[in-house]
Amino acid sequence: NNCKNPGFISPLMMVNGKISKLSAWKLPNFLDDIFDSTNFFKFIVNKRICYKILENQDNIPVDCLPGSFIMSRKSIFFELNNFDKETFLYGEERLLAKKVKIAGLTNYLCQKFYYHHLVSGSISTIENSFSHIDYLIDSRIYYHKKYSKINKFIIKLLKYIIFLKKAEI
Repeated sequence: NNCKNPGFISPLMMVNGKISKLSAWKLPNFLDDIFDSTNFFKFIVNKRICYKILENQDNIPVDCLPGSFIMSRKSIFFELNNFDKETFLYGEERLLAKKVKIAGLTNYLCQKFYYHHLVSGSISTIENSFSHIDYLIDSRIYYHKKYSKINKFIIKLLKYIIFLKKAEI
């Protein structure tokens, strides 16, 4: 399949011997992040934003690709100013996907190949669960401030709802 204006490409991600639904996903909006912050609605968000995976099919255009395995020309990565320095561990994929869209490029999921991913293999050794949630909160808020232009009240609502998620741990 001919990839037109490619930004990044990634093969299917395998986790515990199965293809992960998070091999690629649509850019989440603010409501997706609100609902994803609650265990009750998380499954709705995942169903809405995850692409349908078809093994051994051609490359398909997608929004976000997992940062665990992405490929691109070095010139494109530098043209997009690399990963955003305001995030750590979480959210880089959505920021990069937004930059790709703004630049008029397209990310692709290669459904003919796959890689095995050890989920949280590196970050689980350096941080605790509360730190992970803090990084997640900060990244999501940064994304919405930078790209969604959401007002301060709504940002505070997101902080509060994600704070409640910390209480579940």
